[in-house]
Amino acid sequence: MDLILASASVGRKMLLDMLQIDFIIIPSGIEEKIDPSLSLSELTISLAKQKAEAISAQKVSGIILAADTMVSLNDQKIGKPKDEEDAFKILSLLQGKKHAITTGVYLINTKTNDHFSFSETTYVTMASMSPEEITKYIKVVQPFSYAGGYVMLGKSAPLIEKVEGDWTNVIGLPIPKIEKYLKKLGFSMIYS
Repeated sequence: MDLILASASVGRKMLLDMLQIDFIIIPSGIEEKIDPSLSLSELTISLAKQKAEAISAQKVSGIILAADTMVSLNDQKIGKPKDEEDAFKILSLLQGKKHAITTGVYLINTKTNDHFSFSETTYVTMASMSPEEITKYIKVVQPFSYAGGYVMLGKSAPLIEKVEGDWTNVIGLPIPKIEKYLKKLGFSMIYS
């Protein structure tokens, strides 16, 4: 049975590649419908569900894995930066502070139509940076495809002072919890 990743995320692809499993990437390409009345957990699950259902509608066969990640600080929801100015504002806000990273996951077995959804939250404390360092970081990393304007990989790794919880969740897929639900759908990342 194929595992279908409904995402073009470099971090999510890297995590699945590390597990040395075969999977197919089919980005949903949807325009996300954001309901601001939802909690962060509900919102990320809702967005993941939208992605999974868009792929399922294409009549693919396998298990669809869709995820959406958002950052929050003091209940303020933070998505991907729109441009350099927005990235600077977001990174200035997060630097030196503990914040939450929540990933919503939606899984569908297209053969049985069984599905599961859940969210995972991890807390990250980012190092303090000067305005010049933030500007330089944005120029070098181009963090526009990452919630919060950073990812826990490559040149971003030195910015992370502390992680409380699942580190794979910070990259965009809470692997241990996903494995638990994939097994219920008839697929194992460990034994495939």
